[in-house]
Amino acid sequence: MMKRFLLKALLISSPVLLLLAIFFVADPFKIIYSYSDYSSNMVTMPNRDFVSTTMFDRNQNKLHYNAFIFGSSRTVGYKTTTWNKYLPASAKPFVFDAFVESIFGIYTKVSYVDKSGADLKYCLVIIDPDCTFFRETGEQHKGHMHMKHPKVAGTSWFNFYATSLKDYFDFNFLKSYLTFEVSKKYSSSMEGYILDESIKYDTVTNDVWRVQREQEILKNKKKYYVDKKDVFYDRDSLLKFTDPKISSTQKEMLRQMKKIFVKHNTQFKIIISPLYDQKKLNIADLKILQNIFGSETVNDFSGINNITSSKEYYYESSHYRPVAGDTILNIIYSTDQEKASLISFKN
Repeated sequence: MMKRFLLKALLISSPVLLLLAIFFVADPFKIIYSYSDYSSNMVTMPNRDFVSTTMFDRNQNKLHYNAFIFGSSRTVGYKTTTWNKYLPASAKPFVFDAFVESIFGIYTKVSYVDKSGADLKYCLVIIDPDCTFFRETGEQHKGHMHMKHPKVAGTSWFNFYATSLKDYFDFNFLKSYLTFEVSKKYSSSMEGYILDESIKYDTVTNDVWRVQREQEILKNKKKYYVDKKDVFYDRDSLLKFTDPKISSTQKEMLRQMKKIFVKHNTQFKIIISPLYDQKKLNIADLKILQNIFGSETVNDFSGINNITSSKEYYYESSHYRPVAGDTILNIIYSTDQEKASLISFKN
């Protein structure tokens, strides 16, 4: 009787056990094993918070990073190869980014770098009007891709892996993942689950390169933007502002960041992203940033200007290209008024 029961239980549970085995062997989210290159053979988009922290921990003692770019996936617009042109030869940059990064995430990463013993000589902090101050702490969005690294955020490792396992067993994900692994062909039904473009992570600087998208634009710019005409929605000429978002808790995080910068005598710059929606950072939030960090270090590229007015500075309506980041770096590191006039604003 018992043997029959155990046999039935085994037969019923065998599909689940098989799927569990695939999770632990294939490691679809790349959170179980260590990888020299997290972008190699990338089928699903890994958690960038996890990847960035892992790469920093792995390389810091041998590479001795001293220049950091903090922010969300919008940091894809700022390349360390370009930033190096404005830094001394001794600068060793690292991109410490995360998806939909919050001020909590930026602050805890700055603190983590400080506590690691690394030198914060140079720093870029990328502020996004639509997400940086979205929530006060930790998690902005649920799901394995947006969780903070437990070592940096002081959160639960159990929850990190449990959430990843839960998302793995989502029916739509499993259907997309298993279908792709068998067929090796991407279809539109897999959108949001399976990566549909070639992306490269630099194994030293942690730069993210959207290789395929950039090549498509360079090959035929007109076709690229015609094909994405539905993505690049029309904006009107009326200047709109974001709602005030910076809370007292977030303000204290900003102050603590400034203290760390002062401790390291950091040469830092705050950049407010030029988002396609052309919403300008709320004046109250801008003044808070200026009061804490100094107006000379806060560079506001939000709103309507000659970057946000051109779709050719963007991959889609959320992420701007390195050509935009190169322009911004040229402006903020320039004391030449002629160069500084490269961008015009509507205030």
